Amino acid sequence: FESVIAGTKNFVIKNGQLVEDEENGDTGIEWLYENWEQLKFDKNSSVIRNERVDVITKTHKDTLFMQHYIVIPAFYRDVNLQAAMGEKQTPKLPEINDMYCKLIRFASVIKDGNNFDFYLNATRHKMQLLLVDIYNHLKDKIDGKQGIIRKSLLGKSVDLGSRLVISAPTFKTNRYENV
Repeated sequence: FESVIAGTKNFVIKNGQLVEDEENGDTGIEWLYENWEQLKFDKNSSVIRNERVDVITKTHKDTLFMQHYIVIPAFYRDVNLQAAMGEKQTPKLPEINDMYCKLIRFASVIKDGNNFDFYLNATRHKMQLLLVDIYNHLKDKIDGKQGIIRKSLLGKSVDLGSRLVISAPTFKTNRYENV
């Protein structure tokens, strides 16, 4: 699949499998999209592979191949934490902005469509790799101990909150009342 998406090798589909054929084959993510229903994915003894095959076969191809990508609004990604903390450093744009700029450039090259197929396939492949990088960047911002969820939301505590919920009321009695 990597070679098809990158457009580096030509393939044909025989019996539901990709077979390399430099003379009669075709390549590119558009070709893969057009011929998606012809592909058959075999299961084997690997549980992980079988789960992936189930996801791929049960998901419609329009869900697997996206035409639009949602971009985080600028208000939520242009935070300059160094300036907020009073540090005097050169303002630094978040890494995600650079990724979005590259994504827009790749999309404009593809939209023009006046280039050779090889160049378009290479650009589409770079765009796919960039989308994976954006996904991993956002996942790293959310996951883990320093992620948004654990650091900001779950880090808040209420004074004596768990003691008030867990502890039962106690009754004070004086043992020596009847003496």
